[in-house]
Amino acid sequence: MRLLFVALLICTSAAFAEEPSSQPASQPASPPAEPSAPPKAIEPAPLPHEDRMFNPVIGVDEEGPLPYEGAKETSFRLFVHGYIRARASAAETDAAAPFVGTNNGFNLAHARLELTAGYGNKLWLRFSLDGAFDRGNGFTGAVAQTGAGNVVAAFRDAYIAYQPFQPLRFTIGQFRAPFDEEALTSTAKLLFVSRALPSQGVRATEGFFVPGLSPDRELGLRISGEELHLSERVYVSYFAAITNGNGPNVNANDNNHISIWGRLELQVPFVRFAAAGMFNPITYGTYPNLFDEQKWGVTGDVRFEWNGLEFLGQFMFVQTKYTSTGAPTVNAMGAHGQVGYKLFFGLQPAYRIAWLEPNDRISGDQLLYHTFGLNYELPWVPIKVFVNYSLTGEQSARSIKNNLFECLVQAVF
Repeated sequence: MRLLFVALLICTSAAFAEEPSSQPASQPASPPAEPSAPPKAIEPAPLPHEDRMFNPVIGVDEEGPLPYEGAKETSFRLFVHGYIRARASAAETDAAAPFVGTNNGFNLAHARLELTAGYGNKLWLRFSLDGAFDRGNGFTGAVAQTGAGNVVAAFRDAYIAYQPFQPLRFTIGQFRAPFDEEALTSTAKLLFVSRALPSQGVRATEGFFVPGLSPDRELGLRISGEELHLSERVYVSYFAAITNGNGPNVNANDNNHISIWGRLELQVPFVRFAAAGMFNPITYGTYPNLFDEQKWGVTGDVRFEWNGLEFLGQFMFVQTKYTSTGAPTVNAMGAHGQVGYKLFFGLQPAYRIAWLEPNDRISGDQLLYHTFGLNYELPWVPIKVFVNYSLTGEQSARSIKNNLFECLVQAVF
């Protein structure tokens, strides 16, 4: 019996070993199938050119693809970015203005955290928070407070943008008001430590307080279209917005009126020309003691960039009419020009001249600043160092010694 079982096992194994192939013997075996080529990558639809004024990739080439380009239409892609700017400053002291030059030292200029979420190539959300808001110095310019304010956190951008097609984009939420070029330039891309005198004004610790003319963020709705090509190298961009008119982080209008903003840009090789206008009816005070003002303004600017050389010239005019009190109308205006050139190894000298007439009804209050700068971008890490010295000039009504030295270190991620 044992012998029979062994014989059966041997026969069964032989049968499996000699099982004929399903292919006839007279036909040669088919060569092995070649591995299939990887599927061709689907080219994503071109993402709308992100607003240069809200570019999420701080410190990265703005013409490059955004992090979420080509995302599936049914999913979000997130990108976290931001920067830190640490500043040291020293202003001259003057017995005629004992509050000037008494807060020299270090301060945290910005601690920005930004989040961009892209849904396909038509919808994106943007949120940014700055943990270094100084109450004595607003984001676009000086505010009427003496001393260095406490550093607190504050919202900057919080908006939804939808672009159904290239010539038309809808943005709702809190965003930069489309007015002057200096205020629309990203902080991380400034040529100097601070914005120009007409935009920023004068801080209360660095001279007699003067407010700047540039607007801050606004809460509202904007319609825009960017890079609408007239020819291969010539294009236009437009921006139109209606907002509350009372600045950022205020979740209610100050009255029942809206503010109107508009900006038009023309880009030709190496040069961009722009003009903008605004109308803003303002209400301030505490109920029932409320006062109305009407502000309107215009601005024009030209920017030139070529082979490491950059130039910006800008003029602003803002008129304030005091409709409640009947006080005389005030005209304010300012202009500045700046130039910088990138040398070898990231070194960049720069110069700026800025003029401001804060109130045409006060004689002798004009200011003229000369700022000399030297910047250095470290080639191996995303760090930029700024060194500025400003020669401040005031007319007789507010003449003091307050030349200003500033040094800033900026790191982006």
